[in-house]
Amino acid sequence: MEEIITKITESVFGSSYKNLEPVVGKGKNNQVFKIEVGGSLHILSLFNSEQQLDLYKKEKWCAEAARESGVKTPKISHVGFLNGWSYSFQEYVKGTHGTEAGEKEVWFKLGQVAKSIHQIPANEITLNYNQKVDELFGDNYFVDKYILSTPLSEAVKNRLSETFSWEFSPMLCHGNLHPSNVILNGDGQLWLFDWETATGNATPQADLAEIYTWNNGKDNIAKFYEGYGLIDTDVQNIMRDIQTLVLLRLVEVIQRMVMRDGGVVDPDNQYIRDTARRLGEITDYQADILFTKNL
Repeated sequence: MEEIITKITESVFGSSYKNLEPVVGKGKNNQVFKIEVGGSLHILSLFNSEQQLDLYKKEKWCAEAARESGVKTPKISHVGFLNGWSYSFQEYVKGTHGTEAGEKEVWFKLGQVAKSIHQIPANEITLNYNQKVDELFGDNYFVDKYILSTPLSEAVKNRLSETFSWEFSPMLCHGNLHPSNVILNGDGQLWLFDWETATGNATPQADLAEIYTWNNGKDNIAKFYEGYGLIDTDVQNIMRDIQTLVLLRLVEVIQRMVMRDGGVVDPDNQYIRDTARRLGEITDYQADILFTKNL
């Protein structure tokens, strides 16, 4: 690993690195390091696939668009591919991690930031819902994997097909607004990072659906609303769409877990078992579908 990092830093900066420190907890999809090159600190993300380069390029575009709109987010200075490894360098921001700061304060500020990024047109990265649903349900995926019954799979797919007729101007959605993707600097300013799951999408529905999916707590969600400037009637008017996107997220995570395990369903995977059970308990997919305790 040190050998490829040396080659990459020499190629990008013309000199090798001085200090290298793994970043714990941020390497689920990448190998992430805090690195010093030429007297400056950076965060280096690495992935041993050229396909990852497109994702790094998307993150760079998102960060630049957000920064131009006044959102605090680390500058991504270089992305590229060398000797089998995609890489991304972003500036290092010193401060308090969002999970270690006051929870309600962070969620309020996340609401403010979300309001800002949702004003940014993002046609370049628009999520194609037709394609997404086809990718999920092609070849009777969940039926053939014995995760969902045929009637349940069809009911879920039919509900998700509502997205096909949505009309919206795709605006930038972060895709994972959470204190774990936040740094508060010494002035209390919120810096948002990790644009990996960003899309051009319906706002604020798409980001709210992600927040609801992971049960972030009613009090925290209320602070997010306050920061965003949303009132209860605003949310109720889009709640059906939010529920549909929560459903999409749940089945998407199931598929991702199966693919991660080589296409084989792990019988001990509690998330897959519990989610399939909860989906099976819903009797009418044309009515309200309350997946989480906070919906």
